[in-house]
Amino acid sequence: MALVRPKVALVGDSLTNEGDFRPLHYFADTSVFGINGETSFGVFSRIHEYLQDLPDYLFLNIGVNDLAQGERVESLSERIKRIWEKVVQLSPGTRVVATTILPISHKLFENRPPGLSNKHIGVLNGVLRQSAFAFGADMIDLNAAYLNDDYELDPEDTYDGIHLKKKAYFPWVALIISYLSCEIKKKLTQNR
Repeated sequence: MALVRPKVALVGDSLTNEGDFRPLHYFADTSVFGINGETSFGVFSRIHEYLQDLPDYLFLNIGVNDLAQGERVESLSERIKRIWEKVVQLSPGTRVVATTILPISHKLFENRPPGLSNKHIGVLNGVLRQSAFAFGADMIDLNAAYLNDDYELDPEDTYDGIHLKKKAYFPWVALIISYLSCEIKKKLTQNR
């Protein structure tokens, strides 16, 4: 039986856009749809574009810009759930993989908007975990992979307190590769 490379869509904001996801191309046909300044409103309005190639998996990392604009966690989490629902409606074969929002470095991002703090990010991530479980979406905990001993983004991993340095994308990529490896194993086991 030939192993089919999964099609993957990474959807998000500048963190996705600026990411070094090249290693993923060895494991999957990967399309990166990151837009600087993107919000959940933008993703919702453009989701049909990201589904044109009928990806097997859609990894969604969105919400930090919404929080920066003062969006309440409750309304933001509801909109993200609507994005998940729209993915299933438009592309039933696409598996939604939610990701938690990365922490920020308060030390380097001192002039951040009031709604953007690790406390708000933590509340949103908790709601997203519960929602993903209830929805049946898989979840990758990026936040935990990037927390340092001070419970924030390590200043060594960021150039401005929010965006990652190129070398800091390794945990993100490794978590996606690990997830895809498990999914491929499941499919191979089911097809025996």
